[in-house]
Amino acid sequence: MSKKLKKKVTKNLVYRTQELADAICIINDSLKLVKEGKNHQFIPMYGQLRAILHESGSNKPLLLELAELLKEPLEIYAMGPVDSPDHPGADMDFMIDIGSFGLEQAFPNQQKKPLKDYLEQAVLKHNGKPHTAIDLIRGFADRAGGAHYDTTFPEDFAQLIGQFDPQIKLYLVNLASVCRYLALRVLRKISDIEIVCNIYIPEQPLDGDGYIFDYVYPNMGMRMSLLFRDSELFVFELWDLDGKYYKVEARVKKPFERMIYIAVSAELNEDLTTKLQLLINDEVCESITIDLPLKIRHQMLHYEMYYSASFQKDQALCFGITLHGVRHGVFDENARQNTNEWAITSNKNPERDKKLVWYLMDSYGLSTTAKPSIKMTGTVKLLSIAEFQKTYPSKKNWWESLLAWIKVKIPKTL
Repeated sequence: MSKKLKKKVTKNLVYRTQELADAICIINDSLKLVKEGKNHQFIPMYGQLRAILHESGSNKPLLLELAELLKEPLEIYAMGPVDSPDHPGADMDFMIDIGSFGLEQAFPNQQKKPLKDYLEQAVLKHNGKPHTAIDLIRGFADRAGGAHYDTTFPEDFAQLIGQFDPQIKLYLVNLASVCRYLALRVLRKISDIEIVCNIYIPEQPLDGDGYIFDYVYPNMGMRMSLLFRDSELFVFELWDLDGKYYKVEARVKKPFERMIYIAVSAELNEDLTTKLQLLINDEVCESITIDLPLKIRHQMLHYEMYYSASFQKDQALCFGITLHGVRHGVFDENARQNTNEWAITSNKNPERDKKLVWYLMDSYGLSTTAKPSIKMTGTVKLLSIAEFQKTYPSKKNWWESLLAWIKVKIPKTL
C-alpha cells in the first residue's frame, strides 16, 4: 500500500514565538541548574541550542527565522576563526574560543558580526582540524542525548570529548547565555506592550463595568481590557494565548471631573519573568510578576479594538479622551518618560478649551482587524471640557441635592 501524502499546515507567528519562548525557558533553567552542579541539565541545553540555531533541509533555525521576520539584528562581538593564520592561537595544536565572544566588545581585535556567520566559523581546532559551533552543538545533541543517544562517536569527536569535555561544555554554556539574551530581545519585539490614555470622566451614575477599551484577538484567547468599576476602581485585564487571566487594579479617590493619565504595560524581564503594571498619573499603583514569558502578541492590527465598549456588552460609561497610544517592542525609556511628564503636567492645569473626543452612553468606536481607522457609532462628540459641561450639565440625584441643602440651611441643634 502506498503511503498517502499528509497535508502540512504552516505554523503562524504566534505559535513560532511561543516555541522560542519555551526553548529559551528550558535553556535558562538548564543554565541555572548546571551552575548548581547538576550536569545532567547539559542534555536539554544541547537539544534546545540545536533546535533554535540549526535545522536540516530547507527549514530555517527558529531563532534566526524569527529575528529576520521581526527585523531584529542578531549580532555579537567575536574574534576571527581559530584556524586563521592571524589568530592569537594559530600555533597551538588545540584552541577553543571559550571567552572571546559576547554581546559587548572586550578586546580590540574583536569584530561585530552576525550570529549566523559566527556559528559557521571555526571556534575549535584540534590536531589541525577545525570545528564550528554548529559542529559542536550537533555532536552533543545528535549523539550525546540532546536529541539522540547514538551508539557510536566519530573517532575525532570521541578524542575531543575524551580530552577536552569540560572546555567544550564551558564554551556551549557561554554560547547558550549569549543566545538566551538575543532571544530575549526577539521575544520583546513581539510581546512587550504599553497602552496609555488620558481621560476625563464626568460625574455620573454607573451600572456595571464601563469599558475604556477592549482589544480582542479573533479566534484565540488573547484579550486586553481597561475598565472603570464601582465609581473609583480602574482595572486592566489580560487573557493570554492559553486563556490564562491576569489583572492589575487601583482605586482612585474622587476620579470624576478631572483629567487622569493611565499607563498599562506588560514587559519581559531579564530573568524571563513578565512584569504587568498599572500606572495612574505619576504613581505605580500595582505591579505583579508572572513567572514565565507572557503568551501575548502586541501587534494591534491583528486585534478587534473596541473603544468605549466591550465586544460582549453595551457601554455603561461616558468619558472624554485626549490621548490614546500604544508602544510595543523594546521601549525607548526617554520617550516613555517624556509622555508621562507631559500628560501629568498638562493635567495639573488642564486647558478647558482643549478638545476631547467624547463617548456618550450610546456611542463607541470599533477598529476591525487589519484596519487602522476607527469607525464611530452613536453620539461621539469633539468638545472641550467647558463645552461638554455646558451641553451636558451634571444631573445629580435630586434627593442627594435636597439632603445637601438641608445640611446647610437647618441648624445642627434641631
